[in-house]
Amino acid sequence: LRGWAEHYRTCASTKAFNNIGKHVFSVIWRMLIKRFRNVPKRIIAKRFFCRVGNNRWVLYGPPLKLPGSKKEIDKVTLFQMGYVKKRRHILCKPLNCYDPDNYYYFQERVARIPLVSWHAKKLQEKLYTMQKGICPVCDSPLQDNFPLEIHHVIPKRANGNDQINNLKLLHQQCQASIRYCALKLLNSI
Repeated sequence: LRGWAEHYRTCASTKAFNNIGKHVFSVIWRMLIKRFRNVPKRIIAKRFFCRVGNNRWVLYGPPLKLPGSKKEIDKVTLFQMGYVKKRRHILCKPLNCYDPDNYYYFQERVARIPLVSWHAKKLQEKLYTMQKGICPVCDSPLQDNFPLEIHHVIPKRANGNDQINNLKLLHQQCQASIRYCALKLLNSI
């Protein structure tokens, strides 16, 4: 559900997401009523559903311990497609991407993409904890009010990969300074 919602949230998908949410709820509710025939419906609702925000009918499970960690999640809830924020696709300006004058426009467009993705946010959180909240370039704390970027230590064009050990979380300005130094070095060769 989450992957499908992430993929289609740039379309006019509000009605579709709501219809899928209703269908999933009705299937689960019918299954629970069929399985617990002799139990009153209010007991089934109290036992299997919880309130999240304004929604009282969110299916949840017992606490879950993550493998390989000491953390325990209080409640495991079913993903709600109706609450996915819609984000319209921003059309690209009719500019030449090979023109050096337009370099920063296209870099800003590329930098905006990971901030939207659910996977990128999780990756940023993981990198943040690994780096203990410190930018490795300027040794200052990574804060939410400054834009952050994920930096490849070995660039992808040099056969780098997206593994966690090849990534660093940097301030956007630190990333720009690294790029500027790399471009300057390439031009001097």
